[in-house]
Amino acid sequence: MINKEDTLADTKRLCYINSIIGFENIFAPIAILFYTNHVGFNLLEVGFFFALVSISTLIFEIPSGILSDWLGRREVFAAGRIGYISSMILVLFLDKDLIIYVSILFGISIALSSGNTPAIIYSMLKSCNHEKKAGEIFSKSATFSLWSASILSLLGGLLGHIDITYPLIAETILMSTSLIVFLFFTRKYKSSQTETRNPPSGIKILKDGIINISTNKKLLVFIIFSAITFSFLRASYNLYQPVFEMLDIPVIYFGIAFSVMNLIASFGAKLSRLKSKSLFIPISLSALIISALPLFAHNNYIMVISITTILISQQLLRGFESPFSNTSINENINSDNSRTTILSISQFTKSIFSSITMIVFGLCAESYSLGFTLSVTSIAYILISLAILIYFLRASSPKRISSSV
Repeated sequence: MINKEDTLADTKRLCYINSIIGFENIFAPIAILFYTNHVGFNLLEVGFFFALVSISTLIFEIPSGILSDWLGRREVFAAGRIGYISSMILVLFLDKDLIIYVSILFGISIALSSGNTPAIIYSMLKSCNHEKKAGEIFSKSATFSLWSASILSLLGGLLGHIDITYPLIAETILMSTSLIVFLFFTRKYKSSQTETRNPPSGIKILKDGIINISTNKKLLVFIIFSAITFSFLRASYNLYQPVFEMLDIPVIYFGIAFSVMNLIASFGAKLSRLKSKSLFIPISLSALIISALPLFAHNNYIMVISITTILISQQLLRGFESPFSNTSINENINSDNSRTTILSISQFTKSIFSSITMIVFGLCAESYSLGFTLSVTSIAYILISLAILIYFLRASSPKRISSSV
């Protein structure tokens, strides 16, 4: 019999260690420059590449979620992570014309691994009757991830200044280490968390997931909010590094810029622990007003200030959204048997939105100024997010808000 306190301790270790080394924190500060300078893509091609990643993820997202709930979340996650690491290695060595095909492998790998980590963590917490700690653990995990990203971003900028390929090499090593950590801390929970003696069919798992979403308006709101946030932030991210170049910021300082942004996002992650989310609305409204300045001003000083404010507001919202959505979506899933399937449907929705927005913003960046594009991106994102958050606040009583986050 598995000790419940040991399960809780292992769950925390898995979640926190994975949050520190399991993401592209070293590669992120120079990723777009890698694709433009090393691979040879222009911004439209970069948008097209990542759109293909999203489309591939979209196609395989829901089937991979069903496969995870049916075959085993641990095994499917490991397969996805191995595919992702392989994709990173291929990008280092393949020619430009062949790298476009790697986007498909990237997408499939993301689909296989997405949703599994939060599903496994929540299921492990549920197995030891500590699911109420999910919000605290997801929030701390997001904070640790952003602190780690702040430090590793500095390393990424420094390595990128030496050689544009070094951050990706370092990232491959960290990703491989995180996979080993994941396999170690989930080794005991394979049978109790991912399998049953008579597992339901894939069709039934999908049907249960769709019914859960369609009959739970709160769950649907959380899924849509998460998808919109992800797509606009992802599209905006593609503009950050070109904007830094436009402002004549040396590559070595890109890591510092991303480090500061991650520290700001960590504050947003802490805000997600608050019982009331109303504090976030005036922050967003203030950022919305200043975000419009690049549309009307040609003064470089005002442009720099407004772009800086846009970046700050986006990082606050980025840090806030992840633990908020992870906790709220998981808490509103009725059946653990279809948990990964529902999370995959959420990821599927993200892929649809991000595929469209990245192509649109890539075209916009090629046709208009970067300041204009970033401003439009920020305004659209904040307006839609505010509408959803205000709807949620009005639709839920204070007591229900407190209990669901």
